[in-house]
Amino acid sequence: MEDRKGVAIARKNPEQEKLAFKEQVQQEESELNQLLESLSKKDLNPIIEEEFNKVKRKSEDVLKSSKDCLYNNIELTPIRDAHSGKIIYGFSLAEIRNDPSFVLVDGYSEGMARVKRNNKFGFYNEYGKKAIDFKYDYAENFKNGLSIVENVGRWYLIDKNGIEVVKFRKEVKKVSHYYSSFYKIKSNGEQLIEYASSRQSKIYKRIYTLENGIARVQDFDHKIGLIDSNGDEIVECKYYDILGFNEYGLAVVRTSLKSTNGLEHGFGIINRKGEYSLEV
Repeated sequence: MEDRKGVAIARKNPEQEKLAFKEQVQQEESELNQLLESLSKKDLNPIIEEEFNKVKRKSEDVLKSSKDCLYNNIELTPIRDAHSGKIIYGFSLAEIRNDPSFVLVDGYSEGMARVKRNNKFGFYNEYGKKAIDFKYDYAENFKNGLSIVENVGRWYLIDKNGIEVVKFRKEVKKVSHYYSSFYKIKSNGEQLIEYASSRQSKIYKRIYTLENGIARVQDFDHKIGLIDSNGDEIVECKYYDILGFNEYGLAVVRTSLKSTNGLEHGFGIINRKGEYSLEV
């Protein structure tokens, strides 16, 4: 058997699969019960208790789905997760792919499959359940536990429970995944934000692709600078251009658009810390 990328996947026989899955479900149920018992003995403040109850309900739903699969003899299929590259055992999406009312059925990414029906996006989980209803005009696959979605021009980050954990400002025109847990926000400029830490970069006219931990940025005066992978500025926007760094960690910068010697424009060299080391 092969996955969607044509990579061969070794299948166990059905009885081995069922036994392995049964042991997995029993282990998860035991771990969940131990966790719930330990937490229930602690005094939780109202906010933590609310989050605890959400996790509890979600975990119980997952275990229920697993048991339904186990005891109703529904066959599991080895599937390569698009985001992690790992093989997971879950429900085949062949049935809904064969349903003409579904115009898009992606593979699983972090255990969630993006689907589109009646011009709206939603998600199925690996247990074959519709996890998030069809209500978004646009949705991206899950990364780091979150999906970028848009509805009637408003952008959000949602979690796997379908909760809109971030609601972006109305003037935001586009949200895209940038790097790791950073997102690029486009409105009257471009800005990087990190959901987990609420870290934000400055607002630039344009933020270019991150390469080897460094990205070029352009300010509203059309000058070029550099930021690192945390969105922190390491070179202020003061050059007319910055070329890529070479193997020695040096990059050529354009310092002037005017000729300095009657023949050439002004150029210099900087290192990865942004230190100006030579004019050429």
